[in-house]
Amino acid sequence: MFCTKCGTNVSEGVFCPKCGNRIIPVTSEEAVGTPVETPVETPVETPVETPAETPVGMPVEDSFSFGIEKPMKKKKKWPKVAGIVAAVIIVLGLAGYLIYPVLLPIISPKAYAVTALKNTTSKLAVNADDVITNVDFSAATTPREVSLTLQLDKLDIKSGSVLSDFSGKNITMTIQTSPSDSVEAGTITLGTNGTTALSIQFYMDESDITFKIPELSSQTFSISISSLTASSGYSFSEISSMMSSLSGSDIQKYLTQYSPQIKAVVQDTIKGLDTVIDSADYTRTDSKTYESENGNMKVSVYDIVISEEAIKKGVLATINNLYNDKELSSYVSLLTMATGQTKEKLISSVVSADLGIDKIPFTVYINNNKEIVKTIFDLNKITGDAGVFSIEFIGKDSIYDYVVANMVVDTTTAKVIAKNEANGFYYGVDIRPDQTTYKDQFVTFGIQGKTQKSGSDLSVTIEKLFATGSIEGEDFDVSLSGQTAAKVISSVPSKSSSFSKAIDVEYITTAQEKTILTEVSTNIPKLKGKLPDSIINNMTTYVNSELSTLK
Repeated sequence: MFCTKCGTNVSEGVFCPKCGNRIIPVTSEEAVGTPVETPVETPVETPVETPAETPVGMPVEDSFSFGIEKPMKKKKKWPKVAGIVAAVIIVLGLAGYLIYPVLLPIISPKAYAVTALKNTTSKLAVNADDVITNVDFSAATTPREVSLTLQLDKLDIKSGSVLSDFSGKNITMTIQTSPSDSVEAGTITLGTNGTTALSIQFYMDESDITFKIPELSSQTFSISISSLTASSGYSFSEISSMMSSLSGSDIQKYLTQYSPQIKAVVQDTIKGLDTVIDSADYTRTDSKTYESENGNMKVSVYDIVISEEAIKKGVLATINNLYNDKELSSYVSLLTMATGQTKEKLISSVVSADLGIDKIPFTVYINNNKEIVKTIFDLNKITGDAGVFSIEFIGKDSIYDYVVANMVVDTTTAKVIAKNEANGFYYGVDIRPDQTTYKDQFVTFGIQGKTQKSGSDLSVTIEKLFATGSIEGEDFDVSLSGQTAAKVISSVPSKSSSFSKAIDVEYITTAQEKTILTEVSTNIPKLKGKLPDSIINNMTTYVNSELSTLK
């Protein structure tokens, strides 16, 4: 039999030889004192600590340590299980991260498109806040000097115009401006390899532009600014008043004083736009790889329709936002008192208004980052006019670093590119009229370069400033390169006194004109070797022709 306490196999006897446990149960006679036979082996008298009860059949060596080495405890399984669970979670999380952007447009197409549109309005709000907070408009009133050097790398004109003879020449320009004093002065030169052929020195204030060309004449000339602005329909004083009201210092003052209120208006308006977005209708039409001119990208394509009702909801939300904004409460009250327009009147006029637009349908391409990378407007579906307008945001680091706008109106196409990546930039325009009526006619122009800023000073390397095209049989291909820089100066060094005794070109006398032309005809031959012969010959012919009319 086996000991019920320690599990030892006991062949005979009443007590277990190992633990002393009684093997044979006590009889009723023994329980009342009837003598029993003394067992063969007496239990060890040395007291031993009774171990915890062990299940029958378990080896004694695995549960007790009577002077023998303790067995190793059985390892728990939970660390291994936890590792497996963690691995599963990581795999599922990674799969979700990779697959969720793909599945979300399918699972919840409207939510995906709404988020993308609201990301755009949020970006607008951030940009507006950045301009209000960080842009220093008062810097526009600081006196500055702008220098420019351009090399005419290419100047091909089909008709053989005199302009083509300037190819290879340098144009340099140094202009100092002081906006707060309404003063501008500088020098523009034309030459080759540092040699000046012709130069124009000028000084401009609020009333006159004075200038001289020292290589041709010792005389100084002037022309009133009012005569230049007469054809615009505004007087010089009116233009000056408008310009002064928009001065950088005034803008900065208004922004600083009313910054919280301006930000509140922007935020309230953005919320109104978000209401329009929530109220629009969305249809997911495709999922594809979009081949942009800056690389391929996975996109989801949506047709979106904004109804007149959705627009009204957005306007009403904006009105409510503005009137309920604590930051604007006092200004809204003043506006109500001044105009008599209450919140209720505005709401009523919006509700009853006929916007004349049944709906505005457009198409958007949305990438996996929930950013709108292309928007297409079909004007025929909106206004009934023949035309399509699209705009793409396809930058690498930020989608807004590379913007392409395309427009087709009737049969005329136009494309505008604005690219800013790292310190490089490119701005270009391409316009092509109806090729049936204006076969092979087009104009393409742009500028490409790099910028470098140090404090308030800015330098720009112009890698290419170009214009190519063909207009009414006149082909041209012009390309320039150079450097331009701007720096802060204390004041404009040139003074009006340097341009004293100027002749007003509007009131020049015949005698004065004859004297000036005679001096010019004498100086033209001195430019030989500095300017192409064709240019000198054309100048000589023109001056002699003018002189002949004065005799």
